[in-house]
Amino acid sequence: MRARCGAALLGALALWGCRAPELLSPEVRTPVTVQGVSAEFPADGRGRFALSLSVAPVGRPVALSGVDWEIWIGERWFAAGVKPLSREVARDETAQLVMDLPVAFDQRVAPGPVQLPLRVRGRLHAQLGSEERRWPFEGRFTVTADGAPRLEPGGRE
Repeated sequence: MRARCGAALLGALALWGCRAPELLSPEVRTPVTVQGVSAEFPADGRGRFALSLSVAPVGRPVALSGVDWEIWIGERWFAAGVKPLSREVARDETAQLVMDLPVAFDQRVAPGPVQLPLRVRGRLHAQLGSEERRWPFEGRFTVTADGAPRLEPGGRE
């Protein structure tokens, strides 16, 4: 009986053109890679991060609708947000996304250029036909920036 059920499932997957890992757990595999992040703080209390993502082809057309993101400085949470997107991606296209992520913070800034160990993570929202996916991404980078927020030990910025 089990052999027949397994054969029926494999046959159904072959007919639908699906891969078992996608069908069983769509959140596990992600085509999203963080290519880089930069930071600039042109005025006291304001700044922006530029996040670069690459989305590998998934074999089907994809509509990218938004991204949820978080920025950590060192091991401390710093900022989060939601960025709406409206981008159609062809089935065999590798999409390159560059997003500006504005932030506001307490006006305490570090003097001169500062090395910031950044961690960026989030989820890219995508529509594949009638299926909604939220593909996770994460990356760590060290950037140099002037006018960066000064984080006090043991607390938030």
